[in-house]
Amino acid sequence: MSVEQLEANSDCRQVEDISLLSHSKSVDDVYIPQVAENCKPKVGQKFESIDGAHEFYIKYAKEAGFSVRSSSTKRCKGAEEVVWKEFVCFKEGVSSIKDAGGIENIGCTKKDIYNHEAKVWNELRGQDAELLKEYFLTEQEKDPCFFFKIDVDDDGKLKRCFWADSVSRRAYGCFGDVVVFDTTYNTNQYGMIFAPLVGVNNHGQTVLFACAFLSDEKTESFVWLFELLKDSMPTNNPKMIITDQDPTMTKAIVQSLPNTFHRYCSWHILEKFSNYLNVITYRDFYKDFQQCIWESECPEKFERKWVTTIEKASLDNNDWLKSIFELCLRWVPAYVNHIFSAGMSSSQRAESSHSFFKKYISKRNLLMDFILRFNRAFAHQRHEELGADHVDINEKLVLKLPLEMEEQMAEIYTCKIFLKFQDELWNSLVIMPQFVCENTTHKMYVVKSSPKERVRRVREIAYDKELDFASCTFIDKAIIYEEASVIVNDGLQSLLGKIESIVSNTKSGGISEKGSTAHDYEALKDPSAVRAKGCGQRLKRRKEKATNAAKSSQNEESPQHASEYDSKADSLSSTGLHEKMKG
Repeated sequence: MSVEQLEANSDCRQVEDISLLSHSKSVDDVYIPQVAENCKPKVGQKFESIDGAHEFYIKYAKEAGFSVRSSSTKRCKGAEEVVWKEFVCFKEGVSSIKDAGGIENIGCTKKDIYNHEAKVWNELRGQDAELLKEYFLTEQEKDPCFFFKIDVDDDGKLKRCFWADSVSRRAYGCFGDVVVFDTTYNTNQYGMIFAPLVGVNNHGQTVLFACAFLSDEKTESFVWLFELLKDSMPTNNPKMIITDQDPTMTKAIVQSLPNTFHRYCSWHILEKFSNYLNVITYRDFYKDFQQCIWESECPEKFERKWVTTIEKASLDNNDWLKSIFELCLRWVPAYVNHIFSAGMSSSQRAESSHSFFKKYISKRNLLMDFILRFNRAFAHQRHEELGADHVDINEKLVLKLPLEMEEQMAEIYTCKIFLKFQDELWNSLVIMPQFVCENTTHKMYVVKSSPKERVRRVREIAYDKELDFASCTFIDKAIIYEEASVIVNDGLQSLLGKIESIVSNTKSGGISEKGSTAHDYEALKDPSAVRAKGCGQRLKRRKEKATNAAKSSQNEESPQHASEYDSKADSLSSTGLHEKMKG
């Protein structure tokens, strides 16, 4: 019942109140606003501008006792002119079983909701890509540093799109040294490939840098994406990018990111051992391969252990093992640990990110439906980061040792990272060098690793008396005494200065407005259905399965049985069943 109806006839006020009370539990739930006649909105009322309409509705809402908000906007296709604007009550769309007084008072069934959803989808069909562009333009109005780009094919259909908001771009400026890239499928009803670029922040949490929709996984598409990553982000190219062994990705990275180290995901490679080794060999020697890969501290030790394991398992002729050995420079820790990787050796960050977002989205989503659900999930993820920031600001770290280094690191690291450092520092105290021998120029020491470590390592330290240097089998050179302390402290002060500059740069923005483009086509068409390699096999209907089974059995039968089947098929066709079976 509208406000106009409630105030139209004072003689019928009591009847109307009774009608309202029949839907309420008490008189307190009924509210009839008393509004001056000149403030009441009327059907067909016209205004000189959108701002005028907005001001009038705000005035009416103030008199009636509620607040208003902007709901949706429609622009003219191919132009920026607003042709439709909707203002609603600030509680519009907010409803629950509790508000209704119980599930029996909701007024619809589960099927009704599904039918309404299907109706909305049908109304949006053909306008999905245009609505996506409108959404990006609206976000850019709110956030000038929101970056996006849309690309179309020759028919004007959406081919691919890329977007990153200001928060993600700032995060890349701080944590974009290492990027993990992996694609995923079944996120929308067009089959477009979702391609997020993620990394890790200072709390050890997964952080999203940018997102893209691609219509294929060709080198051209990946080059387009990486070029946009470079153009949209505030800092230099990443030092390392981690992907699987996709050859098109590899080719695109060589073209677009020639100075970035491309590391292959070790998890994907290790998972393939069970496919390329027989069951017995895998059972007996897989642990040997793992020890060879993870426990070799230098390339020489890895190669020696690898050859020994290959010979012991009699796998000299295994072509797949030969191929991954040739690629060892891209995935074996002994070859790649000299490059900063933020503690990541696989694309599991991307995989876990896919798993997280797929709790909110499905392959039935339209693009706009995907965006709304994705933003909801994204907000939850960012809330976790805010929670970790809150802990850093309000909780005081407990120091275990009277060391200046520990106190300095407590100022630099976040809580989670500092606790890891503190454990390492604490465990190092149980490792003491043992004197072995001495001559006129050198002293020799031996250092054994902690008994808690899975693999016991022994280090030899040679101290040069004349040069005041110590060389180790693991560390090339170490300076002794006060000179070492001075160098460490200078390094820490330099690091603190860099961190302060990054923080100030982040607070001040650190990113510039980029020229986003969404080509002003007369009408941006929805994308064509994509058939990607990872989207799974198409499910066949029962009718199709029965037809295929009948055809296969027909091919296997003898000519006599085949003619008998044909005669039966002819008799079925007279009743109309034959056409159904073919369908």
